[in-house]
Amino acid sequence: RNPRVPFTQHQVVMLEQKFRHTHYLSSVDVAELSAKLNLTETRVKIWFQNRRARERR
Repeated sequence: RNPRVPFTQHQVVMLEQKFRHTHYLSSVDVAELSAKLNLTETRVKIWFQNRRARERR
């Protein structure tokens, strides 16, 4: 397993902005956001999954 690499402040701000707009991303949104933030699509998807879980708590 790879070591955990934290998100930068800029990445978190952008992810939160998108989350305020919509809690669920289309595959196109995931691709755009991952390219824009220089993250893998998997990391973007999992961030959204975890953010939705935090919202429920």
